[in-house]
Amino acid sequence: SCPTRRSSDLLKPLTVALALDARAIDVGQRFDCGNGQRQYGERTLSDAAAYGSLDAAQILAVSSNVGVSRIFDALGGAKLGAGLERFHVPVPADVEGGSLRGAIIAMGGGSTTTPLALARAYAVLANDGRDPNGTRVVSPEAAQSVRGMLEGAVTGELATGRAAAVAGARVGGKTGTSAEEDCENCARVRGLFATFVGIAPIDQPRYVIYVGVGEPTKPGTGGTIAAPVFARLAARLLARG
Repeated sequence: SCPTRRSSDLLKPLTVALALDARAIDVGQRFDCGNGQRQYGERTLSDAAAYGSLDAAQILAVSSNVGVSRIFDALGGAKLGAGLERFHVPVPADVEGGSLRGAIIAMGGGSTTTPLALARAYAVLANDGRDPNGTRVVSPEAAQSVRGMLEGAVTGELATGRAAAVAGARVGGKTGTSAEEDCENCARVRGLFATFVGIAPIDQPRYVIYVGVGEPTKPGTGGTIAAPVFARLAARLLARG
């Protein structure tokens, strides 16, 4: 099966964190999302809806592929590759800046990472930019900014992760949905893989929870299939005090 089934869309927050850390973008900077499409020669990168100008928080909330491609342009292929290595997320070598392949990698396509590695990567954001060994991966400011964006990816009006909300608690996270055509260099796979990675509470992190549902019995997305599972798990854990 295609290894990107477990990472599609989930690297978007890491790409944003790396771009903020490198000061390649600003928190309030807006990006042209091309009304949902961007051409790379004869190939088209598409969004689920026609978005215009969005900032990074909005890009993560609606999971705009075109928006992330613009952030990738600002960051560059070399910095993306080196940064994802610091997150211990393996990516293909020689990521070319400004390319469709690079944009797909920045979103999560083409990565051979595992659910555990992704949970650990999000734990870096939860731990103000440091990995479990105390090594600095991104700045505290970048990590905290992205955590705020992840909360918006649950609470925002158009957010894909609204079903992850937990009553009485602040949580945040990112949806992921991979299907048969989720990357340009992988063999076609069968069925859907729906994911959600979240942090609870988002303001004083205690838990990072990864939910992955392979080939579900009903149609849906990471936001409709995996996010509700996160909400139930997070509620139970937080209720323990």
